[in-house]
Amino acid sequence: MDSTFKFLGFGASVMICSLMAGCSEGTDPVGTGGSTGTTGGNTSSTGGASAGGASSGPTKLFTFDIDEDGWELSDVKGMVPYTNLVEPPVEPIPTLAKVDTKDAGSDPNSGSLKITANFTFWNQSVAAEVAAPSDSNGVPIDFTGKTVTARIFIEPMGLSPFGFAEPKDAPGGVVFYMKSGTNFDWGQAAWFNATTYGSWFSVKFNAANLDPGSKKEFMASNVVRIGLSFSSGGGGPTHCPDSATAGFLGEPTATCPAWTAPLPTVIYIDSITVTPN
Repeated sequence: MDSTFKFLGFGASVMICSLMAGCSEGTDPVGTGGSTGTTGGNTSSTGGASAGGASSGPTKLFTFDIDEDGWELSDVKGMVPYTNLVEPPVEPIPTLAKVDTKDAGSDPNSGSLKITANFTFWNQSVAAEVAAPSDSNGVPIDFTGKTVTARIFIEPMGLSPFGFAEPKDAPGGVVFYMKSGTNFDWGQAAWFNATTYGSWFSVKFNAANLDPGSKKEFMASNVVRIGLSFSSGGGGPTHCPDSATAGFLGEPTATCPAWTAPLPTVIYIDSITVTPN
């Protein structure tokens, strides 16, 4: 079974299917988007207090102090024209690993999750995903009425060969998503323009304020997968107007020229926490 959602970033309208979910379609407002998904992975537990408790402060879900905490790259094929750089594999194949050299809190005893990916054109993505965590008592977390925050660092090479001083520059972006239940029903935050390179910034998934690209069946009380997708975007009307057309095949055209060189993108993820709204 497949789950379909719509990506609208800088004029690009793209549908992607992920495995093990029922097909549906959501429509995003301009500037929002979708991402690829995956299945499987290891169950992770939170550190510290129960995420379902009465505390109003953030609860740590993933800190990457020791290893990848169960996170893995998505290997789900995207529908044309969207390309997942992991499957079919695009050389050099993206990598994911825990590193000690970068930490959102500058803690020498901690670390972060590092993703490397070679973006070569518009409508490409790489996604990292994990099985939904349990609280410190082993109880699956109910994300209803909660906001999950992840800290992100993108090296200055970025997600796009163009700058990000203006929206027309198509900087690429991030989508924070979850999947729920046995049908892996899709829920997502709005597309987040990656306009900060070389320093840490936050992306959030507010379960009480989902993007229209989410399926109506998504249930924050029964989340089974959590993920982050990073995309080169669609290029928009300035750089790749063809990416918004139904016949676009994700390849260079006369009005959507090839990039002059690949982007060896480096992304770090750290300090994923959950907080009651």
